[in-house]
Amino acid sequence: MLIPIGHDSGTVRRQPWVTWGLMAACLAVFLYTNPLGHDVSIRHQRKVMEAIGFFSEHPYLIPPSELEPHLGGNWEEERGALLEMLDLSGRARALMANKVEEQAKLDALAAEAAAIRTSHPFYRWGLVASQPTAAGAVGHMFLHGGWLHLLGNLLLLFLTGTFIEDKWGRPLYTAFFLLAGLAGAGLFMSRFPELTTPLVGASGAIAGCMGAFVVRFAGAKLRYLYWFGFVVGTFTAPAWLMLPIWFAMEFAMAHVTEGLAPMGGAGVAHWAHVGGFGFGLAVAGLMRFMHVEERFVHRKIEAKIGVVANDAVHAALEAAAEGRAEAAFDMLLRAARRDPSNREAAHALWDVAVSLERAAEAAPALLRLIHAELRDGQPELAVQHVTELAQHAPDAGVEPALALRLAPALAAQGHARLAADVLARALGSPDLTAPLALHIAREARHADPAICARAARRALEAPGAGPRERAEARALLEEVQGAVDQAGSFASRADVAAGARRALGLDLKGEPDDAPPTLAGLDLEGEPDDAGPTLELREPDTEIDLGAPTRPVAPGDPEIELEAGSPDTALDPALRDTAVVGAPGEWGDLAPAPDAFDAPAGLRALRVAEALPVSLGLDALTLDVAGRGKTRLRLEKVQALAVAAVRELGAAKPVLVLDLAINWLEGGGQPLQVVRLRTDRFDPRRIAPRAATPMAALRALVEELLGRSGARPLPDRQAVLGEPSFAVYDSLSAYEREVWLATR
Repeated sequence: MLIPIGHDSGTVRRQPWVTWGLMAACLAVFLYTNPLGHDVSIRHQRKVMEAIGFFSEHPYLIPPSELEPHLGGNWEEERGALLEMLDLSGRARALMANKVEEQAKLDALAAEAAAIRTSHPFYRWGLVASQPTAAGAVGHMFLHGGWLHLLGNLLLLFLTGTFIEDKWGRPLYTAFFLLAGLAGAGLFMSRFPELTTPLVGASGAIAGCMGAFVVRFAGAKLRYLYWFGFVVGTFTAPAWLMLPIWFAMEFAMAHVTEGLAPMGGAGVAHWAHVGGFGFGLAVAGLMRFMHVEERFVHRKIEAKIGVVANDAVHAALEAAAEGRAEAAFDMLLRAARRDPSNREAAHALWDVAVSLERAAEAAPALLRLIHAELRDGQPELAVQHVTELAQHAPDAGVEPALALRLAPALAAQGHARLAADVLARALGSPDLTAPLALHIAREARHADPAICARAARRALEAPGAGPRERAEARALLEEVQGAVDQAGSFASRADVAAGARRALGLDLKGEPDDAPPTLAGLDLEGEPDDAGPTLELREPDTEIDLGAPTRPVAPGDPEIELEAGSPDTALDPALRDTAVVGAPGEWGDLAPAPDAFDAPAGLRALRVAEALPVSLGLDALTLDVAGRGKTRLRLEKVQALAVAAVRELGAAKPVLVLDLAINWLEGGGQPLQVVRLRTDRFDPRRIAPRAATPMAALRALVEELLGRSGARPLPDRQAVLGEPSFAVYDSLSAYEREVWLATR
């Protein structure tokens, strides 16, 4: 004997009230009808026995049709034997004198037995194939012939119906349950149309749930209890295997029992099971093919409970947990495209995409999620996701309408620079019209004059711009032109970086022409050639130049150990006006210098603290900072990163500067806080010991910082990795203005 006792399909999102109601109804009906039916059966049996006894005493009578099923299969032979005995005894003539009255009495007894039988609950509310009724079509699903019949059906209903209800919703599941029961009963009646025995039980409807379950939860592991004599145990098997086997057995048994009892009445309605299961298979398969759940059901359930349980998402997350991130990405991408409103799929897709460095491909799904969050009054979540978008997909465009909704939300939460970045992204949209460009210009008028000017120019260039739009665009241009000229005429971070590199003659896709020298001639895998200037990267057996007395660094040291207060930690005296505050041993905010000033229009005030990197951990960079000794900078605080070569830093060759910005995404007029690392003061191979050359070590360090912090590379990833070369600036001030839009 096999008894299903559970499966591993997880939990449901909300109480399956319809399934509970169906189970309660079946139990209540059974508790009411079982004693009633027992009493009726006893009275019916007594009346039948009385009629049979009377017929045995008067075998020459004609038994009524209601009595024939109770007489046995050879009643005619037995009747003939009784008549022969009467003839031999000579009593036949005397007994047959009152034949008419006796026939009437037999008919009355049979009619009384039939009347008692029709009062039985099975005949009142069951489904009789020869005389179907509307009450029987529905009522038979809630009637059961005994405790084993009832409990077996309730167990199967609990194991399957609960989860179908959770996925399909209550109204659809209710209709499906009833229709599956009717489908099973319909097939049964078509096989035995003359049957007078009532059909009872929810087996047909529950078989429909089983058919739907094998489609909807094919991979579920069913747990069975087996019991063969004294051998008892459990085992698990997939639903796609066990349920079709059960269906095949029912189909075979239906044919066998029909052969044994062509008129029906064999006890178990196997054809009802076959009909219900087939109905469930067909409905679930059609719903999957037409994506009914994704298009209609999920959206309504999500509106009520705020979450969508998506099996595709769960399967993808399991694949990611197993190390199959690429497969998980493909699964989630399909799920997000199939159901754009599925927030769970969008969230999971973005997380996996970031881990694979494929955030640009998931950006459309995240933008849809941001739009939904703004629509639902969740600006905090929208701002959080915009920040992630800026960090991991810096080239992703933003629709103008969405940007105009995002910018005020970002500015209200203190992210003025990020709001400007969003507006700048929208200016590259192919859907930008003159009215939308003017809206962006108005929004950026005070926050970022450069973006305002750029948007006004787009409004002038947009096809279909009317005289009113052109006049307003010219007025805005005139209003902000002075501020734009003073700031250096740059519109957004991406434009600034690209403009700076174009001005320096740096072409990442080829060699520079007619421009100041860059590092294009540097052989990153060996020694520099004569094609351009080299970088100051110290060999491991040289001293670290700190602008003060230093100690030699032994080639085998695992990291640079500098103690606070020792001469080794003395930095350039010019940096001593930059105070560092925060919890002991933890990086804090950079306090403004006493002589803080207002930056020119379009530029942000800049505060720089130079430091030496000591070691890189999973979540923090250990630094040696003037006046503090060893300090941990949590990587989660790093919001942006830039690398460039700068001349005139006291070295014969350009020196690479690696800047980590702590509050790049924050606005509110706060100075930009930057931690600066200079390659003429540390050997990158101390941080990335496996690298063959100093340049390779520096690139490895930058890769690790980007990956562990999620910081945005400025102006882009190629620039901070120097691929194929780093941009060169004549001075720190020029670099800070062009890349950071800031000045000290």
